[in-house]
Amino acid sequence: MKSPSPELASSDLFSVAGKTALVTGGSRGIGKMLANGLIDNGARVYIAARTASEVERSAEEMAQRGYCKGIVADIGTVAGVSALADEIGRHEAALDIVIHNAGVSGVLPIEDNWEPLWDQMFALNVKAPFFLTRALLPLLRARATQEDPSRVLCMASGSGQFIGYPDMYGYEASKAALIHLVHSLASGLAADNITVNAMVPGVVLTDQLQTYIDQSGADLLASTPTGKWTGAEEIAGMMLYYCGRAGANTTGQVLAADGGQLVSPKMRS
Repeated sequence: MKSPSPELASSDLFSVAGKTALVTGGSRGIGKMLANGLIDNGARVYIAARTASEVERSAEEMAQRGYCKGIVADIGTVAGVSALADEIGRHEAALDIVIHNAGVSGVLPIEDNWEPLWDQMFALNVKAPFFLTRALLPLLRARATQEDPSRVLCMASGSGQFIGYPDMYGYEASKAALIHLVHSLASGLAADNITVNAMVPGVVLTDQLQTYIDQSGADLLASTPTGKWTGAEEIAGMMLYYCGRAGANTTGQVLAADGGQLVSPKMRS
């Protein structure tokens, strides 16, 4: 039996060392987990978020682990997207990784005033990933090659794939749209040596979700076949697969670390 080739056995299949990345919504929660995962594996990272105090605090904290710079940005508008892209361009001549993590969710009965929340969800969950990717194309193209493409990752949700929770009309619609956008961008940007993929994290123990988990945690775990929350290591693992050599020929895909919620009958009852 032939032994594995040195390349296939290489320890750098999931390496992001030396790459430069931008993580939106990177000052807390899943975004911060992703930023830490990149930094800990040798990437230079920019985090962007709206709240100046959080951005400053998180960037200073993560800079103890490696290179991290924070940028205050509101990407809920095209003007805000352009300002963020311009700021990145002032610091970098190229970007290797862009992670669209910033987003908004919400629950409202159908009779309530959905319009403001609906508009906010589509602005952040769908419009921002498209316009920010477009604005950053010169940087993403700058050193992308067929063997080592630039990577664009979008934070999707099981709510874009199945109907699991009540009164989440706008959120479910926006995340379904985001997944379709990933497919469209993957097709359109392949010739530029840019891959576009989505991550579905399942239920992750973050400070923002803690109140909801305290109230509904038992039901959520009961609907998760593995009976396990998704941890930071699993979030980072998905990202490192997509962004390392192992994922260089993967595009237009949706990878989930959701404990099997997608195939759980209880999520559809």
